[in-house]
Amino acid sequence: MKKIVYTILATIFGATLMVSCSNDEPMVGEGKVSLKVALNSDVKVIGRAEEDDLAANCTIYVYNSENLIRKYHGIAEVPEEIILVSGDYTAVAWAGDSVPASYTAKYYKGSSPFTISAGSDVRTTIECKIANTVASVIFEPEVDNVLTDYKINIGNTAGSLDFDKTNSADAKGYYMMPDGDKDLTWTITGTQVNGQPFTQTGVIENVKPATEYALTVRYNEKAFEVGGAMLTVEVDETTIDVNDEFILKTAPRITGQGFDIDNPVYIEEGAASKKSVYIASATEVTGIEISCERYTEMGLPAATFDFLTMSATARDAVQAAGITYSYSYDATKDETLAKLTFAKELLDKVTGRVEFVIKATDKDGRVTTKPLVVEVSDAKVITSAQQSGDVTCYTATLRGAIAKPDATNPGFKYRKVGTSEWTKVAGTVSGSNFTAKVTGLTSNTAYEYIAVSDDFDSSVAVEFTTFNDPQLTNAGFEDWFTDSDNALVPASSASNLFWDCGNHGSITLNINITTPESSIKHSGNYSIKLKSDFPSLAGIGKFAAGNVFIGKYLRTDGTNGVLGFGRPMASRPVALRGWVKYTPGTIDKTTSSAPSECKKGDPDKGIIYVAMVDGTTKSDNGSAWPVIIKTKSSDLSLFSKDDANVIGYGELTWRTATAGSGLIEFEIPIEYKSDAMPANILITCSASAWGDYFSGSTSSVMYVDDLELVYE
Repeated sequence: MKKIVYTILATIFGATLMVSCSNDEPMVGEGKVSLKVALNSDVKVIGRAEEDDLAANCTIYVYNSENLIRKYHGIAEVPEEIILVSGDYTAVAWAGDSVPASYTAKYYKGSSPFTISAGSDVRTTIECKIANTVASVIFEPEVDNVLTDYKINIGNTAGSLDFDKTNSADAKGYYMMPDGDKDLTWTITGTQVNGQPFTQTGVIENVKPATEYALTVRYNEKAFEVGGAMLTVEVDETTIDVNDEFILKTAPRITGQGFDIDNPVYIEEGAASKKSVYIASATEVTGIEISCERYTEMGLPAATFDFLTMSATARDAVQAAGITYSYSYDATKDETLAKLTFAKELLDKVTGRVEFVIKATDKDGRVTTKPLVVEVSDAKVITSAQQSGDVTCYTATLRGAIAKPDATNPGFKYRKVGTSEWTKVAGTVSGSNFTAKVTGLTSNTAYEYIAVSDDFDSSVAVEFTTFNDPQLTNAGFEDWFTDSDNALVPASSASNLFWDCGNHGSITLNINITTPESSIKHSGNYSIKLKSDFPSLAGIGKFAAGNVFIGKYLRTDGTNGVLGFGRPMASRPVALRGWVKYTPGTIDKTTSSAPSECKKGDPDKGIIYVAMVDGTTKSDNGSAWPVIIKTKSSDLSLFSKDDANVIGYGELTWRTATAGSGLIEFEIPIEYKSDAMPANILITCSASAWGDYFSGSTSSVMYVDDLELVYE
């Protein structure tokens, strides 16, 4: 069977020519890396819309030996060059749609290790192979002699697709195999010539990603009998190879040298300096257009011109007036680097506010437009935009710049948007910039600030909104109900479920391992008691850790649990605070899969951890969750703080009893890997940290009460 296969190259262009001109040179012991992502597919990408969608929605992670250190959503978000300290790294990329079964949605993934040394300039390609298992169907014409209205359904436990005569000639099914599910099941249904219904089922075992399984359904008198006729299903397994390539690239990038082109450039009257702008592209740039309504008053010949298409005479006139350019296209690498320079003499002619609009067009018609806004004034101080991480729930860092040397006591005024009264704070000066951190703000509230000095207030205001500070539902574990299976659940009802526990599994053996406790508590009527145990019937059972977690107990798979972890919470708490009492027992139950530190005769370990994660989800039987936990040894899927979706994490463990007879206060700091805003929160409390491996002590008990998220 002939296959047409394409490679999609999503190029992240690292403009090494820019390094000598950039202020972001590596420090001692640092190097830089430029990334390229290659996506191997068996179907050519058709049309710009699909190209742009892959470029915009691919996800790229960079890990060191321990943690996620960079995360980018879309090619355009990746810097031209990534500065990293010396060490070993792995770049990982995902692209496309990860769905259980689809005729069109394909998913790619791959990784590439690389090493950074002092001063190194590394280029690495992440080869993302198609991660789907692919199925196609051919019905031979003779099948019509024995069946009518027939179709074949092919799928796994998460999803399936139907193939019939109307679509089987061209359709391919793309499947993402769920964890632990290694087989595709097919079922033929139809009507026999005698009017009786017909069903036949089979299994394609141990299917592989990046592999197509072509099923041929044919009439064969030597096979088993079906109502007097004979059918066979033959499977041709073919690895999806790469035979051609298709180039997918992002639009040109326009950046300022030493300044943020997305913000106005403030110039003191009569004291301008030249400004340079770079245009970098992963393909040939065919148009560099600059326009300004006030060109003629600055001595320029036209309101709009294109450096790459204008006449030589016009180009000389423009450059003589103060806008020069350089252009370099490397045909071997298919990369362009251009530089525009606005001379001091030109900018000295600017009065008030002027906007130079820069438009770059590549050979494939991709366009990027950026305005370079120059504002000339006699301002002594300038209000500057905030940076990532400057705003929390109750604090904010305000930023300004000193425009004139006679500006004294630079600082800020700030207020809630819509109010009239300002609060003034002093600034801390560093070079030509100054900042102030203000505290005591109200969460989820819009504020504005301006830069000021002793005798000057800026007319430019910067607005920001503080983060929200949500708290946990039923954090004191006062609400409980009993479900239809007699499992105790820490919620007021099934419709208000926020926390859940392992009682849904243990109650099958008539025991609730997680219960309300009225005698040991911090406040209210109850704390939550987590008591590890060995639920059994006639001596047959499994160890169960006393536990509570944010999420839902989804189902029981044999004697194993399947759990959905996490609930929506778009916030950045800095810590989890609460009250706990823990008494570890001696480990008396272990399994071969338990970690080496879990040994019989040693003290058990209790654990409380909190994780802030992004908005990605996994599914189980149509239910989507940030994390899916499966404890079945053949289908094991557990949470790890190093998972790619984890933005922030903190934990506290105990291997000795807590002090005193009551609960003690604890606080778990949350360490964040990036400035990204989380979408979901996970919290788990367990009397036996190795409960996922059915190991621990049947005597361990933990009490927890009054959990609280801490914000700053």
